[in-house]
Amino acid sequence: GIGASSPARALQVSEGSSQGIARFTTNNTTRAFIDIKDGNTTAGNKVRFGAETDDMILYAGGAESMRINSSGNVGIGTTSPNPFGWGNKHLTLVAEGTNQYAAIDVIGSGNAVGAILFGGGSGSGTATNIGRAQISAHDGSHLVFATNGSNSGSSFNERMRITSAGNLEVKTSNGEINFDSGNGNIQTTTGS
Repeated sequence: GIGASSPARALQVSEGSSQGIARFTTNNTTRAFIDIKDGNTTAGNKVRFGAETDDMILYAGGAESMRINSSGNVGIGTTSPNPFGWGNKHLTLVAEGTNQYAAIDVIGSGNAVGAILFGGGSGSGTATNIGRAQISAHDGSHLVFATNGSNSGSSFNERMRITSAGNLEVKTSNGEINFDSGNGNIQTTTGS
């Protein structure tokens, strides 16, 4: 134990109230890593985390798997997150190899939805207090598109739905328009 009289692990470092507990440095100007290995890890350099300049790097299986660059962009399968260079705070997912599939899985438990939310803030500046829109998969395998009608808070109103049968339902302020993929019929319903 370092700074700990009764360590609970093989190595325990305890530092009073300082945020900095330990620092690992190297004079190597390319990268610095800490390797982690259990009894089944095939080599000492298979799982590691480290630094390259001001980027944080995570290795799995002996290759770089994820990077958080100094701008806060996250790359999975790429060393260059935000490849198009617009905006900031991007999550970039790249499949390696030829014609490989990349996906983001958003899964709710039970009959709850899996959703992607889009938001922003009121006016200019750094506020992030408004939920603006949502795309969600609902029980019954329906895909729902919703927007925030008041442009404040985080309440969403369904605007469009693609049903599991492939039918398109568009919500309007005056009712609903239904496009039936089976027979090509269009039906309008007027709201009260």
